[in-house]
Amino acid sequence: MDIEFSKYKVYIEIDKRNNVTKIFSSVFEEASKNSILINEGFGDKYAHAQSNYLKKTLFNIDGIAQYKYENGKVVEKTVEEISVEYGKKIQKETVSDLEITFAEYVIENEERLLRLEEKINA
Repeated sequence: MDIEFSKYKVYIEIDKRNNVTKIFSSVFEEASKNSILINEGFGDKYAHAQSNYLKKTLFNIDGIAQYKYENGKVVEKTVEEISVEYGKKIQKETVSDLEITFAEYVIENEERLLRLEEKINA
């Protein structure tokens, strides 16, 4: 009896900036139209892609991707690249915080104006 083994395929998915957002094997998941085949073969290396292809997790504790897809390969991002993205994330969060603070200020002053108008009209 001949047993036929099929190769496991390793895929990644990336975002608009080529950050690797997902890595998986054909053992556990089917590829989508956005999946990029990066390797194929037999054995655990191909079946358990996350633990065999990447030294670190896909995202760091701040939610920033630690790998990118560049020149047909998955490469670890430099400390500088991650620092730049961290700075952008902080800046974005700060803007959001400022927007919330401004909205709270506007609401508070509208309430003061309403109370003042009630006093004047009373």
